[in-house]
Amino acid sequence: MNPVPQNYRVFNFFGWRIYITRHRLHKRSAGRSKKRHLCKSERLRIADYNCEMCGAPIDIRCSLHHLLPVGAPERNTVHYYRVVCPVCSERIQHAGGIRHILEKGGDK
Repeated sequence: MNPVPQNYRVFNFFGWRIYITRHRLHKRSAGRSKKRHLCKSERLRIADYNCEMCGAPIDIRCSLHHLLPVGAPERNTVHYYRVVCPVCSERIQHAGGIRHILEKGGDK
């Protein structure tokens, strides 16, 4: 069993371990949003402004999905993102991530 982090209280709620603290949460840096926008623009250009799963035309309001899990090195580079339309994004969320869909052979 993992030890409780300092300054946290732990509650069990229907089988879930909930950690609560009184400390302030840190805001994400403003540079993160700019970098994400630039990566999305570059990936859209690479994908020729089409969804990378179904081929539907998309614009900058598309979804950006990671291919690598959290903590993987170089996870936040352009080559490990995929731009998808809202319909495919919803399907990815229900399937448990884009890697599960790609391992099955994709949608095309």
